[in-house]
Amino acid sequence: MAPAATMTHRLTMPKKMSALIARKAKNENTTLSQAFVKMMEDAIEYAEEGHIWELALERKRTNTGEYLTHEEFWGPFAK
Repeated sequence: MAPAATMTHRLTMPKKMSALIARKAKNENTTLSQAFVKMMEDAIEYAEEGHIWELALERKRTNTGEYLTHEEFWGPFAK
């Protein structure tokens, strides 16, 4: 299996955040990079789910009975 394409970045973050990521990496027996990537993937998934829930609640409130368009469902994640 070919490795995924990656890029290297330097990040500046608060010490508490750095400590949290280091602790997570140690607990999961992984690298800081892998722990950070996993946290970011989870945050993106959470944001996507939140977007969908907001649309669903708005539709329920307005009760139009219409289907969501592709663009409405995926919003900023459409591409």
